[in-house]
Formats: sequence, C-alpha cells, structure tokens
Amino acid sequence: MPTPANITIASVGSYCSINHITVNGSYIRNFNTTFDPTFTNLEDNSGWSFYGDLAVVAAIERVNSDPDILPGIHVNLKRFTDCGGYDPDAALLYEGKSGGYASAVTATDVADIHTDVIGVVGNEFSSAVIGIGEILSLYQLPFCGNCATSPRFSDKNKYPYYFRPLPPVTGDSYLLALKTWNVKRVAIVYEKDGELGLSSAQIVHQSLVRGNIEVITSIALPSDFDKATYDVSSKALKTFHSRYVIVLGSNPFIGATVYRLSKSGLDPSDMVYLSENALQHYMDPLITLGPDYYNVIRGFIWVTNPFNPVHQVVKQMQVEVSKIAGADIPFEYVSRIYLTQAYDCVMMMLLGFHKLLQENPQYTAEMLQNRQLQHHMNWTLFKDLDYHGLTWDEMRLNPTGDLELPIILYRYTGHHLNVTSFALSNLDWTEFVEYNKTGPIFHNNSTVPPPDGPKPLTHYSNSVATHQGFLLAILASIGTLATVSLAAVVVSFRNNKVVRRAAIPEILTFIAGCSIGYTSLWFYIGDPTVGGCKARVVLVAVSYVCMVASLTLRSLFMVAIFLSGKAYRNSKALKNVQARFWGYLALFVAVEVMLVTAWSLTSKMRTIEMETDEFTYTQCSEIGTTAGWTIMVLMHVLHVLVFVLLLYTLYQHKHIKSESAQDHLTTLVLTAQTFIICVVIVEGLAGTNSATNVETDPRVAICVWTVITCLLLKAAAPLPVTLFSDWAEKRRARLRAAKLISSSLQQRSTVNTAGLTRSLSRKGGGGTIPRRNSSLAVMPGLTLYRFRLIQFTSERCIVRFAVTTGWRVFRWSSWLLAACSVHCLRGEKVWLSVVTVSGTRCFVLKGDSMFRVSESGHVLELEGSGCVGVCGRGCVMQIECRDAEEAGLLLDEVKHALQELRR
Repeated sequence: MPTPANITIASVGSYCSINHITVNGSYIRNFNTTFDPTFTNLEDNSGWSFYGDLAVVAAIERVNSDPDILPGIHVNLKRFTDCGGYDPDAALLYEGKSGGYASAVTATDVADIHTDVIGVVGNEFSSAVIGIGEILSLYQLPFCGNCATSPRFSDKNKYPYYFRPLPPVTGDSYLLALKTWNVKRVAIVYEKDGELGLSSAQIVHQSLVRGNIEVITSIALPSDFDKATYDVSSKALKTFHSRYVIVLGSNPFIGATVYRLSKSGLDPSDMVYLSENALQHYMDPLITLGPDYYNVIRGFIWVTNPFNPVHQVVKQMQVEVSKIAGADIPFEYVSRIYLTQAYDCVMMMLLGFHKLLQENPQYTAEMLQNRQLQHHMNWTLFKDLDYHGLTWDEMRLNPTGDLELPIILYRYTGHHLNVTSFALSNLDWTEFVEYNKTGPIFHNNSTVPPPDGPKPLTHYSNSVATHQGFLLAILASIGTLATVSLAAVVVSFRNNKVVRRAAIPEILTFIAGCSIGYTSLWFYIGDPTVGGCKARVVLVAVSYVCMVASLTLRSLFMVAIFLSGKAYRNSKALKNVQARFWGYLALFVAVEVMLVTAWSLTSKMRTIEMETDEFTYTQCSEIGTTAGWTIMVLMHVLHVLVFVLLLYTLYQHKHIKSESAQDHLTTLVLTAQTFIICVVIVEGLAGTNSATNVETDPRVAICVWTVITCLLLKAAAPLPVTLFSDWAEKRRARLRAAKLISSSLQQRSTVNTAGLTRSLSRKGGGGTIPRRNSSLAVMPGLTLYRFRLIQFTSERCIVRFAVTTGWRVFRWSSWLLAACSVHCLRGEKVWLSVVTVSGTRCFVLKGDSMFRVSESGHVLELEGSGCVGVCGRGCVMQIECRDAEEAGLLLDEVKHALQELRR
C-alpha cells in the first residue's frame, strides 16, 4: 500500500487565553485536547478558543477516516496564536486589538516558515483578521474565518482568498424588521476603537439609507466609556427622539451600552435596541454592570442567522467534540461559540482541495502538498461544493464569499441570557416566512412596536407639488431656456457686427454663468441631499465669477484702450490687447473651478432633519474642517477680488466719454447694486431665526434668480432685439431695392451701350441706340457686342448662390430677387449676367444645355467656372420657379436669346 501524501492546514486563534500552551514564535508546540476546568472556561476566550480548536480536530478526523474525501492524502493540523504566549488577562480582556501580532508574527510564521501549510482556518476576532487576512491572500493561502463578521472581508479585491460560513454584519439584515414595524428613523451607536464596530457602522449606515431608513444620529463610543460619556449620548438620543437604536461592536460592548444608556435616563420600555451580535459577557454582568441587568435587557432584539434545522448532524458533532475533550459540552454552547462554523470551515476547505484534484487529473497530491496549486485556491473554489453542513444544510457562498442564510429574530426574555425566536425570513431577506404575532417581543412584553419618534409628523419637502417648488421649477426653466436661446443667437450670428461688438467670449461666458446660476435653482427643489447641498454652493460661486468677471473685464478692456493714450495702427495690435483680457477671464474662471472642486472634495456637508410642532424638513449643514474652511476662505478672497476689480472699473469709467462706455457703466452699476443687495438679504436670513425656517431655502433661491435675471436683461437680452431691428431694417432696404432693380438695370445697360456706340462711331462705324430689351453695336463688317434682357426675370426671378470646389458646395446664400440678361461679344463669348441687390454675378455660357433641372422640375441650376463677383474658382446658382412649366418658359427664353445673339 503506497504511503499517503501529507498536507497541513493551520488553525489560528486566541490561544493566548489558554495557560498550558508553549510557543515558538506564534507556533504552538503543545496542545492538550482534554478538557481541564482549571484552564478552560466556557464563558470567556479560553473556552471559545479551546472548543473551536476541537471542532477543527473533529472535522479533520472525519476527513482522514473517509476514503471518499482526498483519498491517499492525510491531513495534519498546526496551531498558531494570533496574540502571543499565554496572557492571564487575555481570557477576559482580549478582543483582537490591535491585530499587530497576527500581522507581523503569525502571518510570517504561517506563510514563510511553515511552508507545509496550504490552508488556514481562523477562529479570530475581526480586528485580528484585518492584517493577516490580506497577507495570506498575497501568499495565495485560502483562509476561512469562522466567526469574524466585519463587512470589510467581503471586499474580494483585498481578500480574494478569504471566505466564511456565515454572513457579515450588514444593514440589510435590519431593514426587513424595521420595515415590518414601519420604522423610518433609527440611531446608530458603535464601538469606535474596534474593527467590528467601526467598519460595521459605515456599512450599516449606507444600507439603511439605501432602504429609505433615516439615520438621525451616529454616536461613536470607546470600549470603556465613563458615566459622563453615556450621559451625553443619552441626551443626544433624547434630543433626536431616537426610539430604535442599532448597537454595533463586540459582545461585551453591546451589553454594557444597552444597560448604561438605559440607566442614564432612557426608559427601556420606550426603546428598542437591535444588534447582529449577541449579548455575552466574560464576567458576571450582575457584578460588573448592575443587579437589574437581565431586567433591563428584556426585549433586546438579536438579529442573527438561524441554527441548522437538521439537529441530528449538529448533535453528532457535539458528541464527537465531547469525546475528544473527554467532557460533555452543553448543546446551547455549540452555536454560541461558533463550533458549527469552525467545523464547516475545515470541511469546505478540504472538500475544495478534493474538488480541485478530482476536476483536474493532471494535478497530483504532491503538487497540492508543495503549494504548487495555490493560485487555484481563491474563494471561488469553495463557492458551491454541494456540501450539506452543520451551520446550514446547503452551504453556498454568495458573490462576496459569505454564506447565504436567512434571518432570524430573537428577543431576550429577561431570564438570564435566554432568548426566544419570533420571526424567520426567506433566503432573499425580502419577507418573513414566519412571524409570531401573539407572543411578547418588546421590553413591555407587547407585540406592538413603539413609535419611532415623539409623535407622527408629516415631512415637508419643497417639491414641485408645492407652490414654492413649482414656482422655482418655472423660474429655473424660464432662465435656462432664455440663456440657451441667447447662446444660440450669439453663436449663430457670431459674424454679425452687432454680435462682434458685444465681445463674443465675454458675452458667452456671461450667459454661461447665468445658465449655471439658473441650474442651481433645481437643487433648491425637493429634499436636499449631500450632493445637492454642495451643488448649490459650487454652482452659485462659479456663476458669480463667470458673470461679474466677464462684465468687468469687458469694460476694463475699454478702459485700457481709452486711458492708455496709445494709438493702435491696426486691428491686430488691438486684438492682442483683447486676447490678454480674455486670458484674465479664463484665469479667473479656472481658479474658481479648481477652488470649488477642492472644496466639494474636502467639505463635510451633511443633511439634518429639523422639526417644528407640525412637520419635519431637511436642511443642509456643514461640519467644519480645516481643509474645507481654508478653501472656503480662498474662494471668498477670489470673490472679493473680482468685486473690487468691478469697483475699480466703475471708478475708471468716469474718464471715458462715449455712448458705449456709458452703457457699460450702467451695467456695472446695476451689477454692483444687485449683488450687494442680494448678499445683504441672504446674510440677513442666515443671521436671524429664519435661518432654520423651512422658507429660507426658497427665499435664497428667489434672490439668486432675481439677481441673475436683472443682469441678463441689462447685459445680454438687448442683443437679440438689436439683431432683429438690424435685420428688419435690412429687409426693408432690400425690398425697396428690389423694386428698383428693373429700371436700374435698364438705365445702366442703355448708358453703357450708348457710350460704346459713340466710341465706335468716332472710329467710323455707325449704330443704333439700344432699346429696353436689347442692344446692338457694330463696326464695318463686324458685330462686336450685343445683349438681351430676359424679360421673364425682371419681376419674378428668385435666385441663390453658393461657392463650389467641384466636389463640395459650401453654404447657400439667402434667396434674392434678381434680373438676368444674356450677353455676347464678337459672337464667340457668351455669358449670363445676374443682377441682385447684393451685386452682379456673371456665368459663362458654353452651350444651350448648360442648365440642370431638378427632379421636381421647378428649380434650375447653373454652375460656372468663370464666375465673376465671388471668391474662389467656381460658383453655382439656383433659380426657383413657380412650377415646371414656368421653368420651361424661362429656359426657352434663354435659348431664344442665345440663338438671336449668335446670328
């Protein structure tokens, strides 16, 4: 029979609480599995560590005796302490703090010295697991924790090789109970110097908020707090009318907190305390806390996971452990000190190794023994092993490496530490499949949950459904629409001289600032959030700088031009000066954006619930921090600098005497006045009792809207009005000019032809004076120049032009009234002349079929390579007729004119 291969797993725990051990580093050289009541106490860490170790031994013995699991492989066990050698105080006082020994010594021993260890089972406190868990993951050593419930270890980026046969502490486990009792607000009290309390507080808070449960206060307490500390905490809970309190931390901390808060003025019959950790003390609470301890904790709700309903397998394990110990362990301690989880940790780890070898025949026991397969052993190897365990029948891990279990609610009866269950959830934690509505639940033995506040109050929200919220929504919409429209006008007419006069970069920055300010109004609607509170400050601050800086620098540019005494000989020099002021504007805006970004990242903004006699409402509140205060001071310095620059520009403007300068001066005066008034009003609201009034936020929002709108009406709104007036005047002029096109063209043609005729006559030729529709000038034996006006186009021809490169047509001009005529020189060169109010364009004609007809038949298109009057090599013209018949008449007249002129 071949010699079996040997593999080793390590058990890491608080062995420092057992006094008969001897250690080499953290490795325990001796361990007696026989129960000795002088060394082991089930009520403290020594019993916890001792019996947890025996559960590991029982699981290993089962695997070694089962030929179907890891056949041909023998499993050995090594023990390591995470707290050093024996310490007499560890049995009662050790709670995993600070975990430094486990990280520095234990992890090194397991990973580097005892290289035969290929997996670790940890019976440790959460505080001790933090460092060693990360280190073992780096060494690719699978680590199963049987009692650490900190949510930190669900992060598989940091702990990819960590898994556990129990769920972590999460706020989701409280949600179902709180919603069943219609609780909307809770308080959290947590142990701030312990890993379980510290990390759980954050996770629970986030889960409750996601579940629409308001966390009205979170109180951080040290493990050993004095009377003054819990008096202040009790007062805070009274102030917030906190009836439901979630207590997070180690077992002794929870019991002490509940008792001391109750003795400091909080009536236990009005309170409901909940925790995912059980009440457990290493010393008699009647002595350490008070003789009425058990009466005070009556009605305490323990939110945990149920015991395996298949009791037979658990009892079998109890028998095995008792046999190893040589003494019976009471059945109620099996679940209390996590023996089923310790047993399941070993079974899942070894079954995972078995699965790895069975599914990969190329892997051998020697490879497993020599750590050659460690990279295959992250938590996913143990996710679904089809293992029926002791903790629960179907041992399946969820996507964070934690066991999927339902929730069970226990109440402490007040008789010693006895508990009774009254509710059981489904696996999804979405509903209770069992709920006892007849038995006692709360402190006063009632089944009716206490109200979660002094009295039911309606919550007031400045939503769109209210008059104020609806008004703000309308004002914000109007402002946003106006600024977007103005920006579109500026961009569309950027080449217009009216827009260019307004200084496009400055006016666009100003409009952007107005738009940002209007956007901030949306964050005054509804209940404020932390992000919304920050957005109010950020958007209003950026809006202020964009608006005031753009108006100020536009006027300061004019001041610099007029008061410099310098003559600018060309536009390039002037543009260089203007570009420098654009740079200043960009610098102001960029600095402001950087400051508000830094402030939003460092500010400790929060929302607080305010109460009146009739309703509650939410307000923004900032917790002062050094970084946030410093950045806010810098922001105020920048704002004051911009305003001082505005006042300086106002002062300098008195030396400029021009109409445009006076208009800028009026705008600056209005800007200064409106911002001063707005600041006075807002600061006045903040400095009075109305600062905590539900009306404060809408009033501030209306002040912001009023200031922005006043400046927008003065500085930017006249621009589209001026553009429209300019367009209307040009249109009227165009219509007047169109009426004169025919007579103007006739007069011009007659005069030009008559002059040419007289010139020819002087040279011995003769000729005739042209009529309205044609002209003929001759020399002896040779006709030089003739033309014919196309009568069809004199009143009703509509044309448009575009420049073309042969493969691309650029933007079309607007439609224009036109008159056309065909011209011929020496019978060889023929062209079409098109006269509009914008000028004359000529197209060389090379044949009778040079016109292209559109598919509809009513648009004629002519492209000429010898086009005169436009920039570029070629241009194209379109003539629009009423219909295809009219287009045909026009073509016929052009062809007839060509035939006549070429005779």
